[in-house]
Amino acid sequence: LNVLPGEANFLFAGVERPAAEICAWFLDRKIILRNCTGLPGVVGEAIRFAVRTRPENERLVAAATELFCEG
Repeated sequence: LNVLPGEANFLFAGVERPAAEICAWFLDRKIILRNCTGLPGVVGEAIRFAVRTRPENERLVAAATELFCEG
């Protein structure tokens, strides 16, 4: 997961796994990510996620840790 610096309420990340699979995995946990693969200017697999409330961000970080660090 290669998160780029953000200037809005979302962050963009390049990923090594298929973005569609990552987005589906998070959706199963009721967390919505945007698959950015194939958008103009995007090279490779990529996702975007929102910066939200503290509890929502903590859920996102816990899920990301499960997928990217333990899975």
